[in-house]
Amino acid sequence: MKILLVGESFRGAALESIYNNLLRFGVEAEMINTHAFFETSFLNRVLNKFLKTPHYFGREVKEVNKAILQKASSGHFDFVLFFKPILIYPETISKIKKYSKVIGFYNDHINFLKNGSDYFYASIPLFDLYFMPSLTNEEAAEASRKFGCKIIPFPLALADPLCHHPVAITPEEKEKLGADMVFLGTYAPENRARYLERLCREGYDVKIYGNGWNKLPWNSCLRRKKRIIPGNTPCEEMAKIIAASKIILAFMRDQNKEVIAWRTYEIPLCGGFMLHQRTKQAEEFLVPDQEAVFFGSYEEMKNKIDFYLKYPELRNKIAQAGYQRVLNCGRLNRDQVKKMIEILKNEFGK
Repeated sequence: MKILLVGESFRGAALESIYNNLLRFGVEAEMINTHAFFETSFLNRVLNKFLKTPHYFGREVKEVNKAILQKASSGHFDFVLFFKPILIYPETISKIKKYSKVIGFYNDHINFLKNGSDYFYASIPLFDLYFMPSLTNEEAAEASRKFGCKIIPFPLALADPLCHHPVAITPEEKEKLGADMVFLGTYAPENRARYLERLCREGYDVKIYGNGWNKLPWNSCLRRKKRIIPGNTPCEEMAKIIAASKIILAFMRDQNKEVIAWRTYEIPLCGGFMLHQRTKQAEEFLVPDQEAVFFGSYEEMKNKIDFYLKYPELRNKIAQAGYQRVLNCGRLNRDQVKKMIEILKNEFGK
């Protein structure tokens, strides 16, 4: 099996983890990193604020499509797998289908238009198969009928022991990276932003690692106290941040209808004590108060923070149990990539 992966990649990104595990299972894989060709211009970002569904333009978008088509038209690949293809022209997909089966992977919810693009929605019917982790079976069946493409709900954990694992840190790293509470993730105008801002205003030692938090008001406590570290967090750095901190908060993305997120796996796999937004599915996966701790409101979160800050031994016990559960859960990236290979073989006989 020979696969060309296309999408945005950086150290610890989902695409890189999929790529590494494909190689692990003997698949001949190559990768095109779209981020190397394209970065959204200021004008494009402004325009997309006013559009219901984003549109991407510029010479760089053309260059992305040209590079992908040139590579894929070699006829060398059985599959071209696109990870969140919001920059890819529908005509590019049509041309690639002459040479390879075209597979899509879209982790956001299909109904949240702002995360997609006009290219993305127009091209879905052209794909041979789409993996969409955020959809239920019923939503996937409905989307398949709507777009005329077979869509499979396919949960994919990014967490991988090759990348996410407990690490030792120096006292200097603990001082620089850690806090009583840490959140690793992007900004969203949801409970994550409201709760974290409120913790800051009430004097808690909280720190955020992630993108988009400049959208907070200029007088935000988190911004004024410089509690936000912008940028992506590669898994090696994530492991150090988790090791340096007492409580790692996990919020779901309401707009994506998340019930279990990548962080649900990554935090315990890095050995962290996780305080997780309560969902039925997450509590079925991790035993409450034994493998992780859950909250359903700000008051419950705050009360549990106050309690567990007093008991480091109990935090460590829960973190260790959560680590063992996730390590052996059969849902990690390596496990799901193996299932993906089996699905492609069964669907297309490759």
